[in-house]
Amino acid sequence: MDWTARVDAKAAFAFTVESVVLTAAISLTAENRIFALLDNPIAEGAFLISAAVLAVAALLALLAVRPQLRRRQAAGASVGNFIYFGHAQNWNEVKLAAALEKEDLLLQLTRQVVVMSKITWTKHLLISWSISLAGSASIALTVQAVVLRFV
Repeated sequence: MDWTARVDAKAAFAFTVESVVLTAAISLTAENRIFALLDNPIAEGAFLISAAVLAVAALLALLAVRPQLRRRQAAGASVGNFIYFGHAQNWNEVKLAAALEKEDLLLQLTRQVVVMSKITWTKHLLISWSISLAGSASIALTVQAVVLRFV
């Protein structure tokens, strides 16, 4: 299962694109640039809202790619668990080998599949919101630029 790697790649890509768009929008507020023409509170407000939405989108992408190590729970839960690397790190090789020989791994494996599916589902929701918000903000910024330039 490579669930988290795929969604992490999407999140990293989304964060990169969103950061570039936000940086470009902010840099276009410099003198003699398109967003330097923002001359009324409504236009300025629309720009600031669009930039803020882009920043939120980037934050959601960062939250999606952030590792979920469950540090507090891992130490206590490692006594009878060893499939998750956070649990396995608390074992020594000899005790882990003995536990692997006698334990029924199916229950641990299915538990890990359920936990990973929940983590991956949450990551997908975050990146879905991130992409939706970024797309909306990018369209809004494009419309604002067209209006400033041609209207």
